[in-house]
Amino acid sequence: GKGWLKPYLYGYEFKSGYIGKIAETLPSALKTVADGLDPYLQKIDYRGPFSSEVIIHKGVSYLIDYTARMPFPLSVAYTELIDNYSDVIYKTACGETVDLKMRGEYIGLLPLFSDYGKNHWLPIQVKPEDRKYVKFQTVAKHEGVYYVVQGLNNVVNLVAVGESVEAVCKSLEESIDKVHGHDLDAMNATGALTKIQQTIKEGVKAGIPF
Repeated sequence: GKGWLKPYLYGYEFKSGYIGKIAETLPSALKTVADGLDPYLQKIDYRGPFSSEVIIHKGVSYLIDYTARMPFPLSVAYTELIDNYSDVIYKTACGETVDLKMRGEYIGLLPLFSDYGKNHWLPIQVKPEDRKYVKFQTVAKHEGVYYVVQGLNNVVNLVAVGESVEAVCKSLEESIDKVHGHDLDAMNATGALTKIQQTIKEGVKAGIPF
């Protein structure tokens, strides 16, 4: 209700995959959008998560989507990224200022899809030591086995937090081989990650620090 909490998170998304950067200040192209929204959000005493999608073309920012909720599936990674997650949720709701304590400078999320999951309950195998960075969409557990609920093709989301884009991408790529399930589309996931890395480089050339 009083303004944006800091630090900010901004990044690039492709096919629900995402790589983001934690920063105390936003690039000018994104700051324009945040500054434009801020007076109205304060006016209505809005308290809670807020995310937006912006296309930047020839230096001009176009706000194409804004959501007064957690971004999805990205937000499943927040419990690993934000060290004081509970305090942030509670104090924001109470209208209190709170600094977000981040566990890294970069965050990555990579969904794994399986068309088999659209029409079947899909068993997923992942070792307990790797479970922390493997976030399910909707899941049930029976006799020690995880089953993704029938009807979804985005079955799990891989999460990574690190101090560089390279470290995050390496962690995500390694996690792909740690999750096993019928018809998981690892190739599509790897392609999405490559596309995001290319887009980050294009953004840097256009003046968006990363």
